[in-house]
Amino acid sequence: MKSLPLFVLEAALEGLSNVFYSGTYDAYLYGVYGEEEYLRRSTLANNFGTTGFILSTLLYYVFYAVFGMVGLLVSTVVSGFLALLCSFGLEKEKSKPEKQEKSLPEVFRSLLKSRELWVMMLVSACLTMAMLFINFFYVDKLMAVGLDEKLMTPIILGYSVVELLNARIAKRINSKNQKIFFAVSGLILSFGLILFGVLSGAMPVVILMLILPLLVDIPSVILSKYENDLIDSIGAEENWATVLSVFSMGGSLPEIAMLLISSALSGAGTAVCFIALGIAIAFILPTFCLDNMHKK
Repeated sequence: MKSLPLFVLEAALEGLSNVFYSGTYDAYLYGVYGEEEYLRRSTLANNFGTTGFILSTLLYYVFYAVFGMVGLLVSTVVSGFLALLCSFGLEKEKSKPEKQEKSLPEVFRSLLKSRELWVMMLVSACLTMAMLFINFFYVDKLMAVGLDEKLMTPIILGYSVVELLNARIAKRINSKNQKIFFAVSGLILSFGLILFGVLSGAMPVVILMLILPLLVDIPSVILSKYENDLIDSIGAEENWATVLSVFSMGGSLPEIAMLLISSALSGAGTAVCFIALGIAIAFILPTFCLDNMHKK
């Protein structure tokens, strides 16, 4: 059955689900493992998701050839149900020292007055835009350097494998050096985006395609920790997941602005979009964020 309204409804529900899931997911990991272990544990958990994606991509062709579209849909429902069953075995969050809790309106008032909130949402928008550019413009770049667009699937699998290095990198990050990692990873990402826009050789472009998603992941997970630290500092423990979900939704506002800017730049070519975003990240992450990120 083909139905545009049903498709739109599914897309809206999926987007809403992702917003609430992101808040609950981060709040749970931070609540269970605490500030010091959050980075390592969150990247490890993300690696399980990435591994699942790799396996599902490889098995897709087998399932589709043997069972058809109905088989794919049934396997999706079954895997979702299994995930639900596994959730009942999750470890309980650790109890924290008693402290005065603020009501949800008080929490939002505190956040809206915080310069850190707006800086974080701007940084989040930049990192989200980087992944959007990767997802939407990789094919254009492949064709621009004379490669077949069918190589996109092996490249996606390749950069997913590279992203598994996240957990190893996170082991080296702690409260003493996380700002340095954040600034340096942002500068490396900005250089990679600019280089990707400039390069025209097939081999260098493919190499960059494989490592750019990892370069986005590193500052993204550190930013997530900063967001959790900020929420912890304002006494929003009872509304943790809600506030993180609002972070996610609020971050969509600067993303919309950046999408409008990138659409205006797209007429000049894909390279201009990557170069412009790289310059923006080089300016915003090290300059603004290091001065304004929350300090314990």
